Amino acid sequence: MEISTILLLTAMLFLIGSLMLLTYVGRAYTSKERIRDEQQHATKPRGDRTMTDGVAGTAQEQVFRWMEEGPTALAGIRCIVQESANLKRIAEATQKECERLRHEGDQLRAEISRLTTETERLQKERAETAQWFTTMMNETAARLRSERPPAVSGGRQ
Repeated sequence: MEISTILLLTAMLFLIGSLMLLTYVGRAYTSKERIRDEQQHATKPRGDRTMTDGVAGTAQEQVFRWMEEGPTALAGIRCIVQESANLKRIAEATQKECERLRHEGDQLRAEISRLTTETERLQKERAETAQWFTTMMNETAARLRSERPPAVSGGRQ
């Protein structure tokens, strides 16, 4: 279960519990009953006394405070849930982008490898061609030197 769902359910249970407590406290101490309880409380010895308006009033005040703070707490929880959903969407988009870039990087590495292999092949071919050309030029030069016609000695007659 997602944390946002848990937070929302917790807030709802908190509010429901507060309303139930308020209802109980409100029913238990209506104004007529309160007066009667105060009179009975005053006549009982200190050790035999039960929960009074002072304690019930404190609980009721606390429930009212919870009810007043409830919308603020719910708004805060709602913001946390929305932020969590936004961050989840951002994380998913970032993961997709990361996978895309990783795939693109793999393709680029493969292209670099292919081009490196081709470059090495072309350099080897160029070196072989240069070697062949040098050999051919040397052979041609040697033939030309050996086939040179004798120089004509020339005198005028």
